[in-house]
Amino acid sequence: MSLRAKTARNIGIVAVLQVFASTVSAITLVVLARLLTPWDFGIVAIAGFVLGIISQFSDFGLGPAVIQRQTDVEEALYTGGALRILIALVLFILAFLTADVAAWIFGTGEVVAVIRVSALMFFLTSAGFVSTTRLTKDLKFGKLAIVSVVVSLVSASISIALAWLWASYWAMIVGPIVGSSVGLVALYRVCPWRMRFRIDRRIAKELYAIGKHVFLMAFLVFLIFHLDDAFVGAFLGLTVLGYYYMAYRGSSFIANFLVKLVHRVMFPTYAQIQKEPAKLKKGYLQTLNLLSLASFPLYFALIVVAPDFVAIFLGDQWMPAVLSLQILCFFGLMRTLTEPAGSVFLAVGKTKILSVTNLLNLVILLIFIYPATVYYGIEGISSLIVMMYLSHMIVLWWLITKNMDVTFSEIGDTFRGPLLASILMLMLMVMTKVILGPGIVSFVLIGLVGMAVYMAMIYAYEGERIRFYWRELRKAMGKTPL
Repeated sequence: MSLRAKTARNIGIVAVLQVFASTVSAITLVVLARLLTPWDFGIVAIAGFVLGIISQFSDFGLGPAVIQRQTDVEEALYTGGALRILIALVLFILAFLTADVAAWIFGTGEVVAVIRVSALMFFLTSAGFVSTTRLTKDLKFGKLAIVSVVVSLVSASISIALAWLWASYWAMIVGPIVGSSVGLVALYRVCPWRMRFRIDRRIAKELYAIGKHVFLMAFLVFLIFHLDDAFVGAFLGLTVLGYYYMAYRGSSFIANFLVKLVHRVMFPTYAQIQKEPAKLKKGYLQTLNLLSLASFPLYFALIVVAPDFVAIFLGDQWMPAVLSLQILCFFGLMRTLTEPAGSVFLAVGKTKILSVTNLLNLVILLIFIYPATVYYGIEGISSLIVMMYLSHMIVLWWLITKNMDVTFSEIGDTFRGPLLASILMLMLMVMTKVILGPGIVSFVLIGLVGMAVYMAMIYAYEGERIRFYWRELRKAMGKTPL
């Protein structure tokens, strides 16, 4: 099977299974929002921020370094796996010791036990390093997606059951731990690995040399995406943090699905063609076009229906999150348009570019985050995130034009049609909403109007491309089993 056909097949398989997993995740979030309070979500957000900072040291870019590697792959896999286990032990101890500090900073003792219990996840993720990395390098995304579905189902079932029984934030802690434990067993079944604790010092140094910029990039990205949680929690309180957490999760749901799909499939695919500029360029532009076709209509529609969506599905207690959700939709949209450039630079080994651009983002965030949070609340911090990421997107596109044979005109051509069709869709959805007013019937009809308008407009504008993608996907899906 050609690489193009294999890529189409992988995207199709992962998309189908990930749609299922993402749907389960969305339903779980809605149910938990009904059963728990914004304060509960605030506790989980604070624990997530603290553990997230610590977890950035769990990989040191070892996974991408092994995936990119062309020689001594087996030794690199087991060296990376052994290093991950050692790092997990150190991070667990660090999380245990810093839990009290986090409680003092944010003024809540409940976060101590949450951090210490959640730190068990370090061992669960590290134990699956060899299988996950091997499957990713071999482009066997169907098996990885199956494991993801298993984890989603188990986590959702446990979390919802515990929330119904306890009405406590512990439901959001225990559920993922049980789900990841079951997922580790499933991962071993689809890709067994031998228990070998061996570190090749030469390979370890080589992996570190490649992965250090990936680690720095990931650490900066984490701060960019989660420093806002810390400021909101510290200056506005845990209940307001709960509103912001829900708005951020809601706006990131579409982006997380698309970004995870693209990075999981396209990063190793780009790595295989990193020395073929023509193929790399074509793959980048087609990926950007596919993301545009999906992300523009979904985010524009969410902006329109956000108030009704929150009222109907989450409940009136979450209405203070609506405006922040609508603002952050633009952030989610820009994430989907930026991710392909990041995957290209990562695949060709130019990780320093990503480190530098994300460092600039962090500087902008640090300069303005205090006044944005204190004086303008979660709407102010949401607007700052959007403006920061807009500059990031433009800079990365500019760097793509400098490092690849790609022009701004070609980049613009990939999303011109989806943008125009989505603008028309948004206007007609707003008109329909004004006529029908609020309510669940109005919500459904507005969604149907938007879907019909966008599909008609985009097929008229992008029909040839859409038919090409469909043919490639059907051809690839029909050639081989999962």
